[in-house]
Amino acid sequence: MTINNFNYMLVNLTRQLRALVKSQTKDSPLTFEQIRAISHIARFEGISQVELANLLEAKAMAASTIVNALEKTSLVIRKRDKSDGRTYRLHLTAAGKKVADELQGLSKQIFKLMTKNISEAELHVFYSTLEKMQENIIHALKS
Repeated sequence: MTINNFNYMLVNLTRQLRALVKSQTKDSPLTFEQIRAISHIARFEGISQVELANLLEAKAMAASTIVNALEKTSLVIRKRDKSDGRTYRLHLTAAGKKVADELQGLSKQIFKLMTKNISEAELHVFYSTLEKMQENIIHALKS
């Protein structure tokens, strides 16, 4: 496999996955970015808005707009950080947790679809390879 093929496949897989999620959530009142935000907040309960912006690869103002909308619909609440009064921590409300659970169910369905006809051994090698690639990138970014 050439580097161009690898890069193309990786980018294309990400694009296709995004399209699949969008098609599966097209009837949701939430935008794709709001769905991503809820997923990140569920995974990293209590993250700051700045951390969320980094995870979303968005500007601070864009993340603020997303959080404002989620707060307005009572899915997310901001709590002032006890050690740094300038920072707000993001938490899911009960309704937000319900949405996050539904998204987790969707994620499981998509994972099942994506891994159809792929053995556990193949998945293990794939995960192991991805972890090594991530470690290599993290190391390169630090040096």
